[in-house]
Amino acid sequence: MVGDFQFGNQEVIHLLPCEINHVTRVTFLPGVTMFQEHRIRRSTIVLAAMALITSGAIATTSGTAVADPPAGEEALRADIQIVAQQRGISYDDAFKAVDWQDGVAGVMTKLAEKFPDFYSGAEVTSETPAAVKVRFKGSAPAEAISILAGIDAAIKVDIVEDQPLNETDIHDVVRKAHESLTSLLDADTAVSSSYDRNGNVVKSVANSAGFRLRESDLESRVSAGIATSAPGVQYDLTLSESFNASPTARNGGGRLEHPSSEGLACTGGFNVISSAGTTGVATAGHCANGLTHENRPGQAEFTMTYRAQHMGTYGDYQWHTTTDTEPDDFYFSKVETSARDVRGVFSPMDNQTICKFGWVTGSTCDTVADLSDCITYPGYPQMCRLVRTDHRKAIEGDSGGPWFYSYNAYGLTSGWLTCNIITGDQCDLFSRATYIYNALGVSVRTG
Repeated sequence: MVGDFQFGNQEVIHLLPCEINHVTRVTFLPGVTMFQEHRIRRSTIVLAAMALITSGAIATTSGTAVADPPAGEEALRADIQIVAQQRGISYDDAFKAVDWQDGVAGVMTKLAEKFPDFYSGAEVTSETPAAVKVRFKGSAPAEAISILAGIDAAIKVDIVEDQPLNETDIHDVVRKAHESLTSLLDADTAVSSSYDRNGNVVKSVANSAGFRLRESDLESRVSAGIATSAPGVQYDLTLSESFNASPTARNGGGRLEHPSSEGLACTGGFNVISSAGTTGVATAGHCANGLTHENRPGQAEFTMTYRAQHMGTYGDYQWHTTTDTEPDDFYFSKVETSARDVRGVFSPMDNQTICKFGWVTGSTCDTVADLSDCITYPGYPQMCRLVRTDHRKAIEGDSGGPWFYSYNAYGLTSGWLTCNIITGDQCDLFSRATYIYNALGVSVRTG
């Protein structure tokens, strides 16, 4: 028995026994080191979903592909060490808190692909002990529950049913609300819109310098549109002179530079491949065209040829071919040997901890705060389906750089916004790696 259902907006807890789908539960194993046990458990988490998950990849390096580290352990250790340092906790505590999340995100990515009419998102509700909440529009399909049953039984899975919107619906209602609001504001006004899944509320924040109507009038006009397209979803608008947003390109990332100079413009994100087999480098769409690609400071510069750009419904992307080769590797730090293969392209969960790399700020990690932001940076078109984090870790010159955990791709840095208008705190925004095909018609390379 998987568990009892309670319908309505009740949280139903399914303690999913791993005997379903024939996944063996891993407990403390005598004679096995913590890291070895971790690798066994991590494999157990994704075992039931591995046959379902579509391969994808990240890469930013050019030239010869880099071999995997021995036993694949270095990539995991590097990310966990960053988390431990940033949080001021031990390596073991960081490992227990965050490393299980990546495997679960892989399962959720497949749920989103396989059940688009039902899947409404997932979030980490507790790191220690491990717990995740999965939302569904209507009833959770039986096959989805079976897939979730493959997750290690040490991780509690809460299934919340009867949500008003699936994930695509959420993206659409946020985009429409954002478009409706921006049409009523002055051009080049900084605006952000997102979705609160706990309260089923679309929330917009705009710089008050750009409004032509009273706040209550703006809110009622946008609310009327939402009521028609998404009954049951509320709308909330805040106008503030302290709100701002900006891309993180620099006038002036491998490194994407202005030709014949060491002027860093952006950070290369992931290497990509077209259906015809053409390979190239992807970065943020707002980065300048006509840049050169350089793997490391002072190394050879390779010419980049612009192929396509997207700043809109799916996020902030562009890709270029280069005069070098583009393997399935990406740099995750400024260290010379810091390159990894990419093995999967995952969508993040709310409250999941993942990491990023940029040529200015280097490697840092942060927690996902929202999964469906639309943003209007002054002077740029509206960009949607962006992911927002809890803090700002990237600055000018980091745009386009990879968001990742271990060997899996999550996104490309876009920019930042004011996420707390009282304190002035800022948060990063990135485009999802899973939408790069929708945006550009190319896929992240995997190996």
